[in-house]
Amino acid sequence: MQDHKYRPLSPHAHRTAVVAPGRADDATNRTLALARAALGMEVAFVSEFAGDRTGLRALEGDVRSFRLREGSPLLEGAFCRRAVDGALPSVVPDARNDGRVGGLAVTREADIGSYVCLPLRFSDGRVYGALCCLSHFPQARLRGRDARSMGLLARLVAEQIEREEVEGQRGTSGAGAAGVGALLAALGARDGYTGAHSEAVVGYAVGVARRMGL
Repeated sequence: MQDHKYRPLSPHAHRTAVVAPGRADDATNRTLALARAALGMEVAFVSEFAGDRTGLRALEGDVRSFRLREGSPLLEGAFCRRAVDGALPSVVPDARNDGRVGGLAVTREADIGSYVCLPLRFSDGRVYGALCCLSHFPQARLRGRDARSMGLLARLVAEQIEREEVEGQRGTSGAGAAGVGALLAALGARDGYTGAHSEAVVGYAVGVARRMGL
């Protein structure tokens, strides 16, 4: 057991986004902030799979304490990709005491106490990357419904990224992006959650997904 120097963060603490230039937009960044706040975790990020490499599209939260950057063990160790492929579990409430991940070097090096990591899947079935949230602390409240709420947010992010790629190819601005932004702004207004935050986020995310036809 490591001697932790970290303190549990408010969901509003360290709200600093680190974005690959020209890659992520405000809607994606707000979704990351929402995902992190909803689960009460310290960092959220979007990874991108490119061949056998894993890159970062956007980061939000306490990035430095996880040593999360391009080329870090979290990425080059294929942690995200293995979780998406099913080689590692996608939701782990207590990483250090989970026999599937507790012995991994990346769990020790990044001091991961819990995590959620879900695929970003495009409409043609292609997996773009992953939406992940990490904490230095065990999160006993992580359960199936939290994974489902994150899954809905992952679908929002995947839809937005896919739209951006299509618009970039066509050279258009896309009026639909404004709709996604408006819905995410409404989601963001719910950041002041209570102890029942998971249930509230799940219910609201389901409503958003239905309105978007997801």
